[in-house]
Amino acid sequence: MVNWSVYTRRLITLMSLLLAAGVNETALASSLSLSLDAVLPAEVVKPMVKATGYLSNHRPYHGAAPMSGASLDLGLEATLVHAPDDFSTSSSATGLGSVGSLPSMPIAKVHIHKGLSPTSDIGISGLYYKGSYIAGVGMKFILHQPEEGPTWALRLSYSTTKVDFAKLSIPSTPLLAAGVSVGSLSIILKTRTIATQVLASKKLYFVEPYIGAGLEWITGQIDAVARLNIVSTVYTLSTKSYSSYSLSAFSGVLFKPGYAGLMLALEGSYNTEGMHYLGILIGFGF
Repeated sequence: MVNWSVYTRRLITLMSLLLAAGVNETALASSLSLSLDAVLPAEVVKPMVKATGYLSNHRPYHGAAPMSGASLDLGLEATLVHAPDDFSTSSSATGLGSVGSLPSMPIAKVHIHKGLSPTSDIGISGLYYKGSYIAGVGMKFILHQPEEGPTWALRLSYSTTKVDFAKLSIPSTPLLAAGVSVGSLSIILKTRTIATQVLASKKLYFVEPYIGAGLEWITGQIDAVARLNIVSTVYTLSTKSYSSYSLSAFSGVLFKPGYAGLMLALEGSYNTEGMHYLGILIGFGF
């Protein structure tokens, strides 16, 4: 078990020593170019990047069948993602506390999907709250659509995430110089996720069951942001950018009764990194 209070104290000590040396803006800026990697090592940062990047991954909750060019779907996603084993320990370093001990992590996003042509469509998803955000986009291309049998498609997606813990009611840490508070230190987590999937489905009257498999590539880092009261300046230290890969297999079913305009999708997944999920998307199709 990693003692995260040690890393927190190291981070505060590093910043405080720089300030106590004399708050010279030029010298401080040069000192703050030091890497955070000695203070927040890989076993702290990488699990947070991996879990957050996969949690925010763009999940369309659609099968392989194409949307017509005039089609437009609006929906709200609610997904529960199983937390990986190393998430609970690493999360305490960013101030999440007991949240990291939860067995699963919830996420909600707004979705918009639009048909582009008989063989392609596009979807976007996102969530914004107090300066933190999740944004994703995906493109689907039909590979094979026989008159009988399943339709096959390729889907490519990209998502980006920024989590500013100081703006999510998680207090920042005071910076002290000679026992006097001269600013505060907050943590920002940033991730990028690229995913590619191959999926197959068979569209029936108003039901479309589908299956698929894909690869996720997640990158990201933690920024430590020092806001100084004395010089009214903000300095940022960044860790290395860490990456993680995982394979997923998923299946689901999409209900779209054409006469009602309603849409309901249920989906579940198995992930090689232990980040399995179950989710639902509810909305309207036009």
